[in-house]
Amino acid sequence: MTTADLLVFIRSQHLAVQASRGAGETVQAALVGIAVTDAFELVFDSLSATRKVRNVRAQPHVAFVLGGWQPGDERTVQYEGVADEPSGPVARSDPPVVPYARPVIPSEARDLAERPLSRLHARYERSLVATLLDMTIIRVCPRWSAP
Repeated sequence: MTTADLLVFIRSQHLAVQASRGAGETVQAALVGIAVTDAFELVFDSLSATRKVRNVRAQPHVAFVLGGWQPGDERTVQYEGVADEPSGPVARSDPPVVPYARPVIPSEARDLAERPLSRLHARYERSLVATLLDMTIIRVCPRWSAP
């Protein structure tokens, strides 16, 4: 498998199981929506208050399993890396390199927060905006070298 083949395969996977070390040395896993950069960095987002974000902040070494979701295609990639919270190009790229699953990116949430809301939808939309503005983007740099 070439580097280009590996990148195509990883980019075809929109979900991955992410594992991190929690409090008391416990291992915790979660299904996350992912995106991948040209440098094989995995990017996912989560609410700031979740266990996965707390775990990554305390212990940035994480692992993922990608693939194996389609019947008859058991190919998988085990990916290990070190996580951080980017504030530069990955967080602000155009188009944004954020997981596919998030329907509204933070800048759009800010736009929602600034527009007048009907009484009927105000409570729901303000709750949605608050939630989206509390998202954390996590980038994981691989510990291995691509083939």
